[in-house]
Amino acid sequence: MRSVTYKKYIEYSFLRYALSIIVILFIMMIAFLSFNFKVLEHYENKKNTLKLLQVLEKQFLSYNLALENLSKDTEIINLVSGSSNSHPSEVNRTLYNFVNAQDLKANFVLLDKDFNIISSNLFESNKELFLESRVLEKVSAAPLNNTYITPSRLNYDYEQESSLIFAHAVMNGKEKVGYLFFDVLSKDIENLFMRSPIDSIVLTDRYDHIIFYTGKKSVDLTLKYPGDKYMNTFSKNGEIDINGTKYQGQINTFIDGQFTLYTMVSKEIQRRSFYYGLWFIILSAFIMLFMIPYITRRISEKNVSAIEEMIGSITQMSHGKKVEHPVVFEEFNKLLSSFEMVLAEKEALIKNNSELSERKRIMEIKQLEEQFNPHFLFNILETLKYQIMIDKDKAVEMVLAFAGLMRYSIYYGSTVVPLGTDIEYINDYLMLQKLRYNRRLTYSIDIPDELQECLIPKLLLQPIVENSLAHGLVDVIHITIRAECSADMLIISVEDNGKGIDSQNLQLLRESLEKDSIYKEHIGLYNSHRVVKLLYGNRYGLEINSCHGTLITVRLPFVLESEDE
Repeated sequence: MRSVTYKKYIEYSFLRYALSIIVILFIMMIAFLSFNFKVLEHYENKKNTLKLLQVLEKQFLSYNLALENLSKDTEIINLVSGSSNSHPSEVNRTLYNFVNAQDLKANFVLLDKDFNIISSNLFESNKELFLESRVLEKVSAAPLNNTYITPSRLNYDYEQESSLIFAHAVMNGKEKVGYLFFDVLSKDIENLFMRSPIDSIVLTDRYDHIIFYTGKKSVDLTLKYPGDKYMNTFSKNGEIDINGTKYQGQINTFIDGQFTLYTMVSKEIQRRSFYYGLWFIILSAFIMLFMIPYITRRISEKNVSAIEEMIGSITQMSHGKKVEHPVVFEEFNKLLSSFEMVLAEKEALIKNNSELSERKRIMEIKQLEEQFNPHFLFNILETLKYQIMIDKDKAVEMVLAFAGLMRYSIYYGSTVVPLGTDIEYINDYLMLQKLRYNRRLTYSIDIPDELQECLIPKLLLQPIVENSLAHGLVDVIHITIRAECSADMLIISVEDNGKGIDSQNLQLLRESLEKDSIYKEHIGLYNSHRVVKLLYGNRYGLEINSCHGTLITVRLPFVLESEDE
């Protein structure tokens, strides 16, 4: 595998991912624009057409229903019939209130059967235009109980221009006594159409006569809509081409086919938006392609400089120099802090291991010094000389015990050994010491079988036993060695019935175990205590008590030989 610098790797990775993102965004934008062009324009046109349709249908039904009810109203019948019980002001108020409450307001005209205006909100000049129109003839010829609806062709002044007329005969029983007209204002229909985002809107009656068109000023309203050349396109796919401009069209009829609403949205705007969006994406992609290499170099330089600074700091720390942490990235500061902790732990471990090795070396030398002590050797050899003459088997046992003692001290290389192994050594040591002290020394060892495999530091117990012999010897001294398990801790005790230690010296001895300097006569105890702490931590070690004799307790972690493997 070819080696690559971290800086180059960052540049390649950032460039690769950036290009991937650009491609994905490009595809997503193309898909979105296409979706918007093909689907959303149709959906939005349909939704807006439905809103417009609901308003128109509601208003036209409202006028139709009002005509049916008002044509039967007693006050209106009395007024157009010339009855003395009529109330013109009440009728005017009713008609004004109704048209003013509508979203699409209207002119109203109330006529008697001779086409005389009884009530109206038209200006005087507009009233004359109304009376001169042919709509009166058409209404008089229409069925009596039906509402007559027709496009308005009256060009009123004073913003009263209208687009759609609703008319109904006023009946007194079976007699026609008058007519009521509602003429919907063009400006309100125009405002309604202009508020819609639809480009072009055409409203026709059932005969395809144009009622209102958003381009009304440029359209001949006497023509029908749509022309034959447009109808087929509308009916097939909803698209229509008018003078070279394509539209998305919708056709909706309402109120039992009395009205038809044509809505058209220009597709040219969407097409231009699509092409503009496409060119914008392409231009943005080219700009990003030129910028990305520069950005990647800056990012890689920033990252690499931070890493180089961190490497320099680590190098200095590895040489023991104290350095300030770089403040470029918080993660690097945490990494350097962790590295400092590892170095500190490593130095502490090296120091502990060095001290442990030294203590172990001192203990082994001390054992050899004790074992090769001239008095110790002389007593063993003298005893052996007489024992050979008296009991050869016992002499052989003594030689084997002495050989085992030497071999264990010199050749047994492990730092920790099973408790049973160290007890065998202690047993040989005490047997040989008994040859020296004869009846003045007795001892007992009580170690449960299940604790024989527990691991302890090598030569841990011998300095403690030796301390009892060196400082507690009386006429007859008895040494007891026990072991027990408490929770996760192994507790070994060495107890004698010797002279004991007075309280002052006992306190001094306890304090000295925790110091680096120790009385030479207690160096064995200090070494044992220090080795335990170095191996297992401050929770463990030696504890000394003295009352009638001396009790030394050793606390160790409970670790079996099989678990350690």
